Amino acid sequence: MLHATFADVEKLGELHKRGVFFMRRFKRLGEVEDIQKAVLFLEDVMRLTPDGHADKPGRLNNLGTSLLMRFKCLGEMGDIEKAISSLGDAVRLTPEGHADKPSLLNNLGTSLKTRFERLGEMGDIEKAISSLGDAVRLTPEGHADKPSLLSNLGTSLKTRFERLGEWETSRGQSQVLGMLCDSCQTDMQTGQVDQTILETRF
Repeated sequence: MLHATFADVEKLGELHKRGVFFMRRFKRLGEVEDIQKAVLFLEDVMRLTPDGHADKPGRLNNLGTSLLMRFKCLGEMGDIEKAISSLGDAVRLTPEGHADKPSLLNNLGTSLKTRFERLGEMGDIEKAISSLGDAVRLTPEGHADKPSLLSNLGTSLKTRFERLGEWETSRGQSQVLGMLCDSCQTDMQTGQVDQTILETRF
């Protein structure tokens, strides 16, 4: 087990960097050991980060993201529950108007959709659509992340339509897809619209 025993600011920052490093390496290589290390480092970082710290939302986001990745890899329900909790706290602690608010909302929405896919609770897909819709609404036209955000929202609306078959949901999905086509004709070729997790600037 990896446990931090110091609260020195410089060392805490280094511990966080290690967690992010292993998370990113897992995304590239898919080695389970890397995501295990990432979660352990980032959990230690959160234990040592005081309330009110300027970097707390970003660190919560990274912890939640790493837990979501581990859930997708190993399927442990405890991971998705903790991921949603951490990502929800990250959104709650981030003020309105902050540049990272849309990406945090996106990641929360993605985690809620993931839990819906496992448990089928309609409340989760409804909350996912709400968070993803807010992420789109808060992102200005022309922003590099707009196509990915629209794609994620459209996918969630499609998921709800497949469950409920409601015309309003289908129409909403068509509207989102129309916006996506308008905003990302070039980005669709780069693979951006397939992105589900967005990194923050913290």
